[in-house]
Amino acid sequence: MPQPQPSDTSDALQKLTIRDSCLESGREPSVALPLVSREDQIAGLLDSEGNDQSQASENSGQLHLSSPVNAEQRSNWDLVRSNEAASEVSSPPPPPPDTWDSLATRSLASLSELAFDAQAIDSLDWITEILRSYTCLDDFLAKAPKELMFWFFQQRKTFLSQKTMTKWSRDNLDDYILLPAQNGFVSRSECFFMSHFWLTQDHPDPDGECLRLLQAELRPQHWSYIWVDWTCIPQSPRTQAEETYFLRSLGTMPGIVRNCAFIWFYPPFEARLWILFEIAEFTLTSIVEFEATPDIREFKDHIRQMVDTSVRSVLDKYGYKCTHNRDKAFLTSWLEILILLRRLSVEIDDIRRIMDHLTWFQTTQVIIVKAPGAVFELCKFQGTFILNGERYKFTPFPKWVSSPIINHDTFPFVKGY
Repeated sequence: MPQPQPSDTSDALQKLTIRDSCLESGREPSVALPLVSREDQIAGLLDSEGNDQSQASENSGQLHLSSPVNAEQRSNWDLVRSNEAASEVSSPPPPPPDTWDSLATRSLASLSELAFDAQAIDSLDWITEILRSYTCLDDFLAKAPKELMFWFFQQRKTFLSQKTMTKWSRDNLDDYILLPAQNGFVSRSECFFMSHFWLTQDHPDPDGECLRLLQAELRPQHWSYIWVDWTCIPQSPRTQAEETYFLRSLGTMPGIVRNCAFIWFYPPFEARLWILFEIAEFTLTSIVEFEATPDIREFKDHIRQMVDTSVRSVLDKYGYKCTHNRDKAFLTSWLEILILLRRLSVEIDDIRRIMDHLTWFQTTQVIIVKAPGAVFELCKFQGTFILNGERYKFTPFPKWVSSPIINHDTFPFVKGY
């Protein structure tokens, strides 16, 4: 995903983590920031089957800057971002029956500890019933994306002990926990999202160099689970059930970025669109502003340029690339919405509500959200955004599927049952 002028190699691998509880690590943040409140409103899901569910949301992050990383630690970066839209269907053997049961049991046991609001606590019985209804991993992979979406998160102990980033495997279910993509479970105090470049098509970090830097940074901090694309979604070759889950995971990835703490190590700059999207999604839906470290400075500067000019002019100017044109079309529209909301000075809580709706009601033609003193209407396939009667344009989203108009003011919390 991100290409123009590479940055000085001395700036190659600076590191930044953003979270709303960095002080739990016992290290002072480099920038003093005010504490901010958690968002009360969470979006829902309506998929093409007519099922709906709500999305975890937490609206602020605290800042932690680490010391610079020696450039010699990260040399000969051959950067390739692999984000496939098609996959080869295969038929790997199913895991032992008790492996799925163990994953479900372990996940459910953790949810009562992770639930951080009343709505999440009230939904525990319903979530338990849904997860227990799946008879095996393939049953879950095929059905969960159409019912209640769950995300695979790698456990802390596994992430810190591995020598290289582990590819997702049905044979390694003991490494994971499943967290429901619903209000009140995924938080920045417990969960990290890892943003990274891919060094090769076959493995993002084959020698484990980036992993070791991340492990060193994360080991002293408090957290429990981490989401890495290579590790947490099925990779090629995929079965049909794995493909169903894979596509839904990519579609809901903005929700993971918004609600987790954020960590990265980047090599010298390349204009990768997925990387730009991940940074924009996190920073433009967070209250905190942060001083960019050298490895992210150009991305941050390009986001500011998009606010001042336009998304397309910046993407064209710097030659941002995506492996698949379908990804580029979707991400361009998504970025235009984020930039438009920032340009209009929409409150962060309202931005998060709108983006949550956009994440979960992916096939809805018109989304209406009411807030104190504001009415937002988003026509995603027509490319119009209306704020208090004023109409603004953006590039329409690719119209793969559509469903009826939904007013989220009258239907603010949707759980899919």
